[in-house]
Amino acid sequence: MLLIGSSLTAQYTGGEGDGYAMAEAIIESDLLEPSIVVYPNVLHPQQNLQVQINGLTDFQFHLIGINGQILLGGDSSTPNLFKNLSYLPSGQYLLHFFSDNFEQVEKIIVLAP
Repeated sequence: MLLIGSSLTAQYTGGEGDGYAMAEAIIESDLLEPSIVVYPNVLHPQQNLQVQINGLTDFQFHLIGINGQILLGGDSSTPNLFKNLSYLPSGQYLLHFFSDNFEQVEKIIVLAP
């Protein structure tokens, strides 16, 4: 996986000048596929859920219980909504992120105290 602005080093051989070559790979963020990473997957008491959003600026989300009920909803302008979910009972939940041209669902497991 290349990160934006990362550099690559590769060894080469072949006559005079054997050694290493270095090149910088620059990837435009507009070309990256949008993605969302949610961790930790098993959320223990006193832990905060971390949501890393890549390539999306405008989206909505729902926190859905295992029975399909929407427990929480918001959009990209709502700060820190995932910071503390300790009020949830133990169980499995779905985080549904969506926009006009993007959709992703992540399963999380919450362990209550």
